[in-house]
Amino acid sequence: MNTLFRKSTIILIALFIFVQCSPNDRNESTRSFEELPVLDYQTTHLIGESEQYIPGMLNKIFRLADGSWVVSDYGSTTIEHFTPGGEHQSTVAIEGEGPGEVRPFFFFHQLSDSLVAARQQMSNRLDFYKLNDQGELRHSRTQSPEQGSFIWSDLLPKPPDEILAIEQKDWFADDLNYDAENEYYQTSVMTLDFDLNVIEDSVTTLTLPNPRIFRSEQGGVSVFSVPFRSRDRILPLYDGSYWVARELEQRFEHYDPSHQLTGSFELNVEPRPVERADKEFHLGRIQGERWSDIESRIPADKPLFFDA
Repeated sequence: MNTLFRKSTIILIALFIFVQCSPNDRNESTRSFEELPVLDYQTTHLIGESEQYIPGMLNKIFRLADGSWVVSDYGSTTIEHFTPGGEHQSTVAIEGEGPGEVRPFFFFHQLSDSLVAARQQMSNRLDFYKLNDQGELRHSRTQSPEQGSFIWSDLLPKPPDEILAIEQKDWFADDLNYDAENEYYQTSVMTLDFDLNVIEDSVTTLTLPNPRIFRSEQGGVSVFSVPFRSRDRILPLYDGSYWVARELEQRFEHYDPSHQLTGSFELNVEPRPVERADKEFHLGRIQGERWSDIESRIPADKPLFFDA
């Protein structure tokens, strides 16, 4: 059994400030990442290959209600299910275009502790997979959005039975309203039920980075993310409340299940410059004028964090 997840260093910012926080609270001193301790860690599970499955390029991994694990594998374009102990149990989805099958560059979301969904990049089609009473993860249904309906950049569980959906522009649309000179755009977060019906619209807004879009004379569209641009994130909690991490403002905000702001705190972190090696790592496969165009738009400093 091979260990697929190896971390030489884990750096964690422990954020315990919440009770009695006010929106104006701010740490006076500037914190440096160099000051943070390196945390020890213990391996509790190994996910390994078998005769039926050889890992390719793992992306998302979710834990289900029975303790088992489900993994999206971009390298082999599959969805894989593992036992609580890490042994390969089954291949849930294979590459294809039929119901329950996935295409390359699909997105993977956990909607509850027994329900996950794969979203196709181009069509935005959603395939749902549900954990049954026998401990098997099976395709349950396929839902294709109507033409002109929402496109989501992420779908997150909002317990007990709702979804937080982050709206996204259709970067491939011919009539895209897109200002190439703006680094960021505002998007709305909505609440959905498990049938993807909108319960509440625009419960909050997030700031997301604009990509660079290149269109060829033949009609082709290429979309590239600009490295090191900040991105707001939303973190649902088990009681139905959630945090919003606003990266540009270095602020964390807590909202109750009714979307009311209950507290916030800010961080004051020492800037970390983007080095030449960082640019080369992220732009390595891009060539020619596109490299120069995207490089010129990379910010001087790295974001406060890359995930939350």
